[in-house]
Amino acid sequence: ASFQDIQKSFELVTQKDLQTFFTQWLTRTGAPEIGIKEATFIKDNPDYKVSLTLEQKQSVDPFNVDIPVGIATKNGVKTFVVNMTKKIQKFEFMLLDEPLKLEVDPQYDVFRIMDPLEVPPTWSKILASRDNLVVLPSKAGPDKQSIYSDFIERWNTMNPNQFDIVFDNEVTDLPKNKTVWIIGFENRFAEAIQATISKNKSSILGDSVIFDHRNFPKTNHSFVFTVFNPQNSNFSMAFIAIDNKDAIEGLVRKLPHYGKYSYLGFEGAEPANVAKGEWPVSGSPLIKLFSGGATDLSTVEKRTALATFDPLFSEKKMMDHIDYLASEALKGRGLGTPELDSAANYIARKFKIYGLAPLENSYFQEFSHTFSDKDKMRMKNVIGVIQGTDKDLMNHPVVVSAHYDHLGMGWPDAHKGDEGKIHYGADDNASGVSILLELARTMGTSVK
Repeated sequence: ASFQDIQKSFELVTQKDLQTFFTQWLTRTGAPEIGIKEATFIKDNPDYKVSLTLEQKQSVDPFNVDIPVGIATKNGVKTFVVNMTKKIQKFEFMLLDEPLKLEVDPQYDVFRIMDPLEVPPTWSKILASRDNLVVLPSKAGPDKQSIYSDFIERWNTMNPNQFDIVFDNEVTDLPKNKTVWIIGFENRFAEAIQATISKNKSSILGDSVIFDHRNFPKTNHSFVFTVFNPQNSNFSMAFIAIDNKDAIEGLVRKLPHYGKYSYLGFEGAEPANVAKGEWPVSGSPLIKLFSGGATDLSTVEKRTALATFDPLFSEKKMMDHIDYLASEALKGRGLGTPELDSAANYIARKFKIYGLAPLENSYFQEFSHTFSDKDKMRMKNVIGVIQGTDKDLMNHPVVVSAHYDHLGMGWPDAHKGDEGKIHYGADDNASGVSILLELARTMGTSVK
């Protein structure tokens, strides 16, 4: 069916002319960029009248767009939907209670160009940057200089040709058109980070770091913060402080997996993650606060689901798989161990029970590999097949996979402080296998 067919069907059901809608979204390029030009309210006895002026800030002609508006009051939330067709347009709403907070498109329903300040700054944006300025602290002691230099050198090796490195006494002002890494509490630009995070009741002053309503000593801890560049919200700044040199290797390995967070705290040499979170969205240009205490108020009405369905997958069965694979008996499922063979046999038995066919004549695909610090090892993939039914596609498989091995007693990579101990591998190796097995159970009997 074409979009024209869909349009005809929608018009038949709704009894509305949808030509403008389909023409706009199928033939126009770009998207609206919505902003609040003015938002006020007055007491209009006995009610309250809210006046909202919106603007479409994009350079091209205005779009015809329906925009939700949520207004929080002491007695709940009221939601309105306005139709905007002009570059600048005024709307009015009547309320029984005094408005405390107004938010335009609070659930991001509208297809539009978002302002960077509508979402919190996150580490992922730092990781994605290819143009970075690293600012090291010139007044840090020799030990800290060594720690910071080692960390940046390790990071630079992983991401070559993406970093310019300077000391804070070599820079007058921070640039506004590139990502900036401010390293160390001793850095003279650390105050720029403090000025921003203090708005979130957080601090890097004194002998401890405060965020997430918790207090962490600077000693034996590592910290990562991200904030928007105060001169240009299209770019972000990172703040990194490390107290333990032995934590560098673990940080370099772990940090790429924490992209969705605004702030992170780690402890010790491993290092163990002890804090993580996102800053609240506070500078969004689509939020208007009428009351200073309304920052944390929601502007979204609570809604129940239109329908509920029984789950397709069994939580109990998935937990049973995890309990077995991550059990004491399997000793972490290390490579080349009989416990790993037990895990492979377990998975193969489940494949057979769930109706999956073996690949050729066996559920096992055996191969060998020689490791630098080990002899040649025999290993096996466990493969079950759900036969395709489309004759043109049945020989073009979709592969769903998970790895069932783990670190055993700590080889080839032991967690700091856990050398010689079982590395159970529940998350995400065993949990990943459990999901795969539930997919196999469900699809093995339902796909015909």
